[in-house]
Amino acid sequence: MEVNNNNNIDTAQWVKVNQTRPRSTQVGSDTTSFYRVEALDQAMQATPTVRPEAVERAKKLIAEIRYPGDETIRGIASLLALKIEPTKVS
Repeated sequence: MEVNNNNNIDTAQWVKVNQTRPRSTQVGSDTTSFYRVEALDQAMQATPTVRPEAVERAKKLIAEIRYPGDETIRGIASLLALKIEPTKVS
C-alpha cells in the first residue's frame, strides 16, 4: 500500500479557531447557567401528561364502526385516482 500526501487541499477547508470570544481563565468554574434548558424544563413541567379531551375524542373515534366515514374514503379515493399515471404497454 502506498500513501500519498495531499498538499493541495483548499485553505477554505482548514479548521479555523474562532478567536473573537475570549476564553474563560477561571479555574474551578465548571458550573454554567443554562437558561434555555431551564426554560424548556419549566415548559415540560407545565405541560400535562394526559390531555383528557384528546383521550375522549380517541375513545369516540375507536368506538365508531365506520371510521373514517364513507365520505372521507371517497374523497381519498378521488384524490388518489387523480394522481394515477397510466402505465405504458410496450
